[in-house]
Amino acid sequence: MQEQVTVMKQLNSFLERRGLRANFLAQQVGISEASLYSFKRGYKLLTQRQLERLKDYIQEYDRKLDGDTDEGWRKRE
Repeated sequence: MQEQVTVMKQLNSFLERRGLRANFLAQQVGISEASLYSFKRGYKLLTQRQLERLKDYIQEYDRKLDGDTDEGWRKRE
């Protein structure tokens, strides 16, 4: 349960920080819009698989935009 709360907070922060819409993110990670909206408001829990896909997407998106990739390092040199 604690993991769900942590990811919910990360999700809300991510959407606000990156200026993304929840419906776009739902499509990207393969979660129904209704499930994602309910989760982000704290009304519904996600399955472990959905939670992992969501966490992975957020981490990968941030990693790419923040330039923490090998490719990004090569461009800076």
